[in-house]
Amino acid sequence: MHVGDTVCVVDDGGDEWDRFFTAGGRTLFADMPVMPVLGNHENNATVWYDTFGMPEWYSFDCGSSHFVVLDSNDWATPHMEEETAWLRADLKENRDKNPAGRTFVSFHHPPYSSGTRHPGGWTDIRELWVPVFEEYQVDMVFNGHVHATSVMW
Repeated sequence: MHVGDTVCVVDDGGDEWDRFFTAGGRTLFADMPVMPVLGNHENNATVWYDTFGMPEWYSFDCGSSHFVVLDSNDWATPHMEEETAWLRADLKENRDKNPAGRTFVSFHHPPYSSGTRHPGGWTDIRELWVPVFEEYQVDMVFNGHVHATSVMW
């Protein structure tokens, strides 16, 4: 799982994707699947979709575990009702077919955060999705976005 900001796409296109794969990604990804989350730094660029061949949100099973990937970016806002309905249906279907399995969810923006730039986290995501996670007893949620720094005294 990669929780987003795979690269930083700039308005002129840049060459971040070439650098990403040249820096060891090509060797690693030849033998290992990557299940990506769309982060804000990918800028919703078509190269992300072309590279990974994934939609904005999706799910998959691996063994007895179920993985759900969501899009929490600003550009997803007009589709949040649809995405949340899909999430609920996906988790219900998984619970019905695999009640003993583990369920993992990943998306980019954390609903809870101690980061100073977004203290408390993304409350809209928290209010929308956390009750669904609780209802369907999601085992773990993975997020990215918040960059932590250490302070030297």
